[in-house]
Amino acid sequence: MSQPRVTILMTVYNGGTYLRPCLESILRQSLKDFELLIINDGSTDDSLKAIEYFDDRRIRIYHNAVNQGQTKSLNIGLQMAAGEYVARMDADDIAFPHWLEAQVHSISQHPDCSVISSYAVAIDDKNRIKKLYKPPSDRKNIILRSLIASPVNHVGSILRKKDIIENGGYEEHYAIAADYALWSKLLRNNFKMTTTPRILVAIREHAQSLSRSERGKRELEEITQIVQKNIDQFVATRFLGNEVALFCRANYDEEHLTPIELKQAVAVTKRIYMNLAPFLKIGQRQTTSWARRRCTTIYIKKIFSLIRHKDYKGARGLAQRGIKELGPFSILTMFWVVSFLSRMVTAFIPPFYHAILRIRACLRLNRHSTIGFY
Repeated sequence: MSQPRVTILMTVYNGGTYLRPCLESILRQSLKDFELLIINDGSTDDSLKAIEYFDDRRIRIYHNAVNQGQTKSLNIGLQMAAGEYVARMDADDIAFPHWLEAQVHSISQHPDCSVISSYAVAIDDKNRIKKLYKPPSDRKNIILRSLIASPVNHVGSILRKKDIIENGGYEEHYAIAADYALWSKLLRNNFKMTTTPRILVAIREHAQSLSRSERGKRELEEITQIVQKNIDQFVATRFLGNEVALFCRANYDEEHLTPIELKQAVAVTKRIYMNLAPFLKIGQRQTTSWARRRCTTIYIKKIFSLIRHKDYKGARGLAQRGIKELGPFSILTMFWVVSFLSRMVTAFIPPFYHAILRIRACLRLNRHSTIGFY
């Protein structure tokens, strides 16, 4: 096999029932010039059997002698990759047929970009669509999003290998948020990234991948460390560790947030987005919009948490406080009005909200003509 232009990099540890359909979706790509480099990280199930089912010369397997974890395995793969570009796919996700072709074309058209992500749909363990992931494409919004979350999708992205290696690859002390750490490091070092505005992959979210009991504490710790570094770089005002920790808890651990802490978190959020470093040249209208959106998200997360615990009175009171804080032209007004109808109707708000997300994702996916995998 001649040297491929792109390496599709995948780490596998006990890939289970999702591995074979994932591999099928990759091998059916419209662009054929690639190698699929699989780092088998000490799997003990039938993952190897699922891989060997495909007699395809583009597949290259490397076996870790012992389990190294995904981050270390990704760095091993970066060093072994033969392609100029590295495209990322996880072992339980789905690549739509034109994913690789579209991403190679995009990065070829953007020689100044180190990373190009894409839109994606989230699916559950039965391939049912849950929502749409639509990361920003312009640098200012990518930086604004990086202040609290991974700014672009990891799965489906294509990376300029030399730039990633130049920046030290993935930081191996991050076991869960290594992609967020990598994107943030690139942004802080003034490397560029963007997003292809097409739905090119499906990211699977199931019970195993979302186990907060096992991963939650460490994930929050890692995210908080990354957020602190990004705030130190992109925000003019200095924020103490306890303020950043509260900001992150309000977005990732709302279940345990007290009313006083929520009020403080909203205040910190406003200060973060309204005190950006001047060199970013981000206007007040844009920063105000982001501050409002993030504060609204904090309120919604906590309201949904209260509804799940059947604290309907508390949810109503919090919605009312949010309206006073953010004004009447907010989705919080709808929550507050509905909360007067009945407890049963109030309890239906979170599933109704998620149903709307699913419908929007399905409509967008239909327009992209990539439906048919589920």
